[in-house]
Amino acid sequence: MHAETNAYDPLVDCFLIHYQFEAIHPFVDGNGRVGRLLLAIMLQQRCGLAKPWLYLSDYFERYREEYLQHLFNVSARADWESWIDFCLHGTLTQARDTIARCDRLLKIKDEYAFRLASVGGSLRLGQIVESLFQSPYVRVADLPQRLNVTYPTARADINRLVQAGILSELPNVSPKTFYAREIFNVAYEDIEGS
Repeated sequence: MHAETNAYDPLVDCFLIHYQFEAIHPFVDGNGRVGRLLLAIMLQQRCGLAKPWLYLSDYFERYREEYLQHLFNVSARADWESWIDFCLHGTLTQARDTIARCDRLLKIKDEYAFRLASVGGSLRLGQIVESLFQSPYVRVADLPQRLNVTYPTARADINRLVQAGILSELPNVSPKTFYAREIFNVAYEDIEGS
């Protein structure tokens, strides 16, 4: 994993290392989760991605039996070719999914700018909306320090974003927490085939 140069393309190296990690099974519990997270980080670093945009975890979970069979086939029959082919197909599938999600998020961003203008949006409201694309949740209690405003001002800003249809309150959560339902849905729904 830490070799200076590798014999294969960085993408292929990531899949070889992922297999090795899963095969040695170093933990009593959580090997799959840790292995998939490690794969996402390796893909980011080795393939020059700005962020860990490419998560194969959904693909591996969706095709769990096939995933496990390919891992087994490498161990039992040294069937590396099928393993790499399976992973490359997963990369294409997940890359397309990521592009579709990003396209939808860009449309939401444009729609939010329009909604913000309709309620007399300010630079501060724009900052709150922009932060929703990093995390779709916001708590009124966090905004005074983050934006250097009073609590009543923060609450008024959130109310304006609710009025604009950008935020919705999460019921029964304390402190009061709001979320951008549209961003959340795009980020966490299964959109394959839609």
